[in-house]
Amino acid sequence: MIQHYDAHGEAVTAIDFHSREDKLLSTSLDGKIKIWDTKKAALEYTLYGHNGSTTAGCFSSHGDYFVTGGSDSMVMFWKSNLSKT
Repeated sequence: MIQHYDAHGEAVTAIDFHSREDKLLSTSLDGKIKIWDTKKAALEYTLYGHNGSTTAGCFSSHGDYFVTGGSDSMVMFWKSNLSKT
């Protein structure tokens, strides 16, 4: 194991790496969306938006945006503000 991330209260449902930055997106049955800094091995942001579980998440090809899906039947489109280029 190289790094260990432990901040979700329930099972992780999806993970995705940012294509240009050292970031990781994770979603969980706890309904939280988390953005991690993989260089620092630290949590940067916790986002809330879905009513219930967050079941899917993925960055866009350049990482400028990401989408999440939840058990609330909603798809949410987010601006990441992470890309430096």
